[in-house]
Amino acid sequence: MSKLLDLSPWNFERYQRDQEWLQAALDGMDGTLADRISVLHAQQLAVGFIKDPLSDVKRCRLVHPTDRRLSFTTQYNPRRSQRSAGAGRREPPHGFKSVNNGCFLCQENIFWQQCGLEMGYKFDVNARAYFVWCNPFPLMRNHVTISSAIHEPQTWVEDTYEGSRLKSERIIQDLLSVVGLAPGYVGFYNGLGAGASIPGHLHYHLFERSPGHEPFPLEKVALRQSKEDIAPPFLVEPYPITSVYFRGEAELIREQAVNFLDEWTKVCGSSANLSANIIATQTIQRNASDSQQEFDLYFVPRNREYLISSGRVEVVGGLEALGEIAFSSEAEYQRLTAGEIDFDYVRRMLMSVEAPEAYTLIERNRSTLSFSRH
Repeated sequence: MSKLLDLSPWNFERYQRDQEWLQAALDGMDGTLADRISVLHAQQLAVGFIKDPLSDVKRCRLVHPTDRRLSFTTQYNPRRSQRSAGAGRREPPHGFKSVNNGCFLCQENIFWQQCGLEMGYKFDVNARAYFVWCNPFPLMRNHVTISSAIHEPQTWVEDTYEGSRLKSERIIQDLLSVVGLAPGYVGFYNGLGAGASIPGHLHYHLFERSPGHEPFPLEKVALRQSKEDIAPPFLVEPYPITSVYFRGEAELIREQAVNFLDEWTKVCGSSANLSANIIATQTIQRNASDSQQEFDLYFVPRNREYLISSGRVEVVGGLEALGEIAFSSEAEYQRLTAGEIDFDYVRRMLMSVEAPEAYTLIERNRSTLSFSRH
């Protein structure tokens, strides 16, 4: 019997060559990180790694019964139901090894897990290396994961106060910097128990606003308050889950948000359940002469124990905090079209994951920030 030919080394060498070529091509492009993501997304869709072009997604608005200024958005995204089965191998083939328990965001695992289909783009932010990986079952247009090039925990909680503060500063600073490189994109960080599906590896989510997509419900409420000459930072209200809005240059927001996070730590009394959703976008410049880059940032304090919402088995993450709820099952779609899922349903869903310490947090900061609570 002839010996079987093992083509794994040849396949891996070809993958490495293709990845190097793609990296060089993207590095050589003119334009922003957003432009590079668009090209990478097109390549990953063409080779079949991205399983859903979002062609089957259906959206609807759930409007408040008496105040039409208030609404939530839902999307029925049936292909998302397949994501729990994964998009690749669970165990490495002969000649390859799994690192960090098969972490899906570690570059060393990508080739064998995804059979050579998944490729990424490496770039630097604030002298730290990150990878762009496309999401095989996306939520939004050009939905990608921005992951640290090194394997490190998603949480900012460290063994010491100084370590925790430095990590939280970095998370906020790098999130703002990534969004600053991608005009028209929304970025968010999901903490542990706040939507993070890979808790062992630091990462962000980034997606492009679809043409014609209205501001998200959380943004609408904050914008209305801004027009009432309420200076940020302030509590976004009326909104069903505590959300604090910051606006300004990156350095100002980083300082304000990290100080606020310090208060969140003190209120909790222990870092064991400390978490958050942190969402960032570039501020739309209202004056054509404005050249200084400014950002909008939303900080949603979360408690890791309160991750499952009322009437929903999936965790509430950054997209849900923004006010867009993704449903993927046929049963949920039937309930949605039958009117059983309405504005009040989503309101109660968000309220059910409210951190129990959030009210105390706002009350303690009322005198120092532009907070109010009706």
